[in-house]
Formats: sequence, C-alpha cells, structure tokens
Amino acid sequence: MKNKLACRLKEFLLRHEISEELAYSLLTPLSETPSHKTLKQRKLLLKVYQQPETIGRFNKELINLAETAQTKLGFEIPANQGKSLWSIVLYVISTVFAVILAPIAIFTLLYLILVGASNLSITYAVSPLTVLAIFLALMLLLAALEGSQISIVSLRTKDLSGLEKEFPRTTDIQNQTKTTSESQQYLAGRQFFVIFVVFLIAQSTSFPNAVAYLPDYMASLLKGFPLLDLTLLKLGFLGAFVTLWFGQLAPQFYANKNPQAMLNVPGMKFVVDLCFLFESFGFARPGEWLISRLKPGAPISVSQRDEFENAAQEAGYQTLLQEYRWQLSSTQQWQLDYQNVIGFSSPGITQIKEDGLEVYGTSLLPEFVNLLKSGEDEQIAIYSEGAESTRLEDNWHSYSQAIKPVHGSFGRDETITVKISVKGHENLSLSRLSITRPTKLLRMKWQLDSEIQYLSPIIIRKYKYDDTIELLCLISEEVLEMSSHQDADNFNQAQYIETFPKIGTYYEFIWEYK
Repeated sequence: MKNKLACRLKEFLLRHEISEELAYSLLTPLSETPSHKTLKQRKLLLKVYQQPETIGRFNKELINLAETAQTKLGFEIPANQGKSLWSIVLYVISTVFAVILAPIAIFTLLYLILVGASNLSITYAVSPLTVLAIFLALMLLLAALEGSQISIVSLRTKDLSGLEKEFPRTTDIQNQTKTTSESQQYLAGRQFFVIFVVFLIAQSTSFPNAVAYLPDYMASLLKGFPLLDLTLLKLGFLGAFVTLWFGQLAPQFYANKNPQAMLNVPGMKFVVDLCFLFESFGFARPGEWLISRLKPGAPISVSQRDEFENAAQEAGYQTLLQEYRWQLSSTQQWQLDYQNVIGFSSPGITQIKEDGLEVYGTSLLPEFVNLLKSGEDEQIAIYSEGAESTRLEDNWHSYSQAIKPVHGSFGRDETITVKISVKGHENLSLSRLSITRPTKLLRMKWQLDSEIQYLSPIIIRKYKYDDTIELLCLISEEVLEMSSHQDADNFNQAQYIETFPKIGTYYEFIWEYK
C-alpha cells in the first residue's frame, strides 16, 4: 500500500519546484556538525523524492517532516494521514460508535415523538404530528441561523461584485451586514433567536415518561440504567445529539466550505430579516450596556500566512517560489540564475507580467526560459512577449516579459516556471528585490568560488515600501555570515530564506570583497 502522506508531500514539493537541496535547508536546517537525527531526516527526505511508497505508514519522522512543511509552506496533510497508530485506532472506534449511535438516536427520537411521549404532547396536549412538524421546522430554522452566521462573518469584507447573477441573495445579505454596527445588530438578533429556538426544540425532544411508550426490552434496559433514562430522555440529550448533528454542525461545516452558496439558499434572506427584527425589539440591549464603557482592544495584525492566502485568493494566482542563485566566480565575474514559479488557483487569467528581477552592474544578454506544467506534464504551451532588459538609474538593469498561453487562458492548478540567467563582468556587491504579488517562499543564495579569499558578512535590510508617497521605511536589519564549509562543487555559500513575505516589502542585500 502506498504511503499517501509521502506521495502527497513529494507532489507538493515538486509542484513548488523545491529541489532536494532547498528542501534540506527548509525542512531540516543545515548545521555545522550534522547530528545523527539530522542525517536521518535528510535520508528520509531523499526517500520522499525518490521512493515515497517505501516509507512506512506510521513513520514518526515523516509525520514531523509533513508538519514542518505544513507550518512553513502551507502543505495540507491529507485526512487520516500523519497520525500515529493509536490515533487511528481511536478514530476507528469513535467512527464505529457514531455509526451505531446515529440511527438509534434518530429512530428512537422520531418514534417517541410520533407515539406522543414528547413533553409538548403530554403537558400541552399537542398532537404528535404537530410536534414532529414543529421539530422539523425548528431544525431548519436553526440550521439557517447557524449557517448564516459563519457565512456572513466570512464574506463581510469580501468582494462579491462578480457574483450577483449566480448568488443574488448572498449579495443582498452582504449589503445588509457590511458595516460593523449592522453585523453586530444581526448577531444580537440571531443569538436571541437561537436561544428561543433551542428552548422550543428541548420541549419537543424531552420525554418525561418514555419508559411507558417503549417496547418491553428497551424499557427493561432503561429501568436497569436509570441514569440513561434521566440524561437521554427526560433531560433531552438524545434530541441534543440530533440537533447538534443536523441543526448546527452540518450547516456550519457547509457554510465554512461554501459560504456564498449557503447564504443563497431560498428563505435565508427572510431569516436574516427576522434577526434584525428581533434585535429591534431591544432584547439584546442590556448585554450591550454591560460592555458599553469598556475600551476596545488594540487591533491584532493579520499573520503573514493569512495575508498571503487572502491575497492569493483574490488574485487567482501566487508565487510558489522566487529564487535567486548568485554564483560569484571572482571579484569581477558573476552569474545569477533567477527562478519564479507561479501557480494558478483560478481559471481565466490570460497574461502574467514577469518583472521581478533587477540586477546591478553591466550584464551580458540574458537567457529566458519559460515552462508550463499541468499535472506532471511539462509543455511549451506558452509564449513570451516583450522580453527585454531595461537600463535603470545608477547602473541598475531590470528584466521583464509578458507570458501568455498559446490558447485561451491559464487553467486551475497549472504552474509556470520562469527562468532567467544573467552573467556579469563587474564587481558585484549589491542586490535588491521587492515583493509585488502573493509569495509563498523567497530564497536568496550566494555561492562563492574558492578563488575569492574573503567576502564580508552580508547585510540584509528589509523595508516597507509605501507606493503612494514612494517612501522606504526600514523594518529590520540582520547580518548573514558565509558558511565555513564548502559544498560538493567547492563553493562556500550563504542563503536567506523567508516564507510568506508581505506584499510591499523591499529587500536590500549588501556585501564587500577583500
């Protein structure tokens, strides 16, 4: 049996054009004296690239490797993968329990309602069919209340301008709840409505004398375990289970996956209007008065990963890897191999402008190579327009091109790899770059030939660029030392890696020769 986790991790790394050497640095950090554990991790990583199917299902090191990739690169661990044997055993047991519990709870609940054992039937003489109708209506109403909350919160700040025809009710509801005060009014009315509905469901699904209505064998079981009778039937926990599954969790999970479709369900607009109506009665005002004097907390900044995911979702594409490899052969000769891997998450994009490379000094004619990958197939189904080198101020050069598909537009999950090779013949001691699109992984690497006796520590300055006033504001400065050991090609090396860099960040790298 294939190890799905290892195969999925390999597929993820290859899609991002992450080489084995980069994966070593990213997932198993380099050290001057690699330990036995580090060497074991690197050996495992080599297996992931070459023979992922031979890795054991419950390999703990693989699970740790996948979790590191999840934290640093957003790798999604498949369901039921990356878990220990004991976790899977517990999952199987809980699944079997749920499979047995669900039909018993549903059929017992419906049976007791229909035979007239509900508290509504006994205390208030409501007919069993009416109780059933009330219960089902309340469940649908609760599902709408729960699903609308998740959907409204997740869509409140989203741009739905292109979805009016497909989801007309969704856009109407968003317009009602766009501001903070409007969403608070809706949430207040909804919360009162939820409590009201849950109390009525509890009256419908509590059975004070269920033993008298059940078959003899079930009645005997409950008499032998009076605690079951008290919790499941008299207090209504049996109904609470069914309400949890179908009235709360199912609509919440669906709304989390597809909020625009959830809000577009017929009748959802009516439910939202009811929430505003209930809030207007003033039932929620005392709760508002209790906290009206409290000062609001300081705003919490969005994490770099969340910013990346939001920007990538809005743009429909993302930079999976932006890599700069500087090879310094001497104080007067150098070569830069630039690679930009762009992945598409939305169809319909017909052109990508590649202009992320700026180089200091005189350079020879650059080489451009562009590849389109769909699945595991590499195709030359794209072409480049206007590939050129432009001289900027102070002896800087920029390299740009427009990349287009041969037919139509780029497809979902397709990947473009842009490679530009630039050679120079002057002293190079400065480089810079800026992040202009959602980027997952940034890497700057220097390889120093043994002929160069000395290269100073590399100073890395990171700025925030405000394009409205064209101002650079220094965020941080750090020093990067060259490695004291050489790689297989006799190069000393140093590298700078950052995951999920913010859009609008400007980097400057400075070094000196002896």
